[in-house]
Amino acid sequence: MVWIVETKVFRHVIDRDEQFVELPVRVRFEYGVVDGVFEPGTIDYKTLYNEASLLRRFTKLKPTELAAEVDVTVRRALDEELRFAGLLEHGTSLFDATGEDDVEDTDEVRPEIIMPPVRSR
Repeated sequence: MVWIVETKVFRHVIDRDEQFVELPVRVRFEYGVVDGVFEPGTIDYKTLYNEASLLRRFTKLKPTELAAEVDVTVRRALDEELRFAGLLEHGTSLFDATGEDDVEDTDEVRPEIIMPPVRSR
């Protein structure tokens, strides 16, 4: 097994109280790879974002609610990141070794990886 450690910045969108904020979330994550394929149950991650300023700006937002929303966004972004890289096979769960992911699938629009445009010469 090879351990991969990466750091990425994902964006979490908060749209409340007639305010729209894009929150950059720095995520340091590590996971195991065997024969070029993600090993289920090996992912671990830590997040860093400016919670204090958000709680001052959105006074009705609770810290636990914010942390839960950011966590869902990060988990979905990590899932998409590893699938896009070809490390996560179809039907493989990212966070649970039993095959059942604990991120609820909702009708919300999931975050998408937006690639920069390719310049033709």
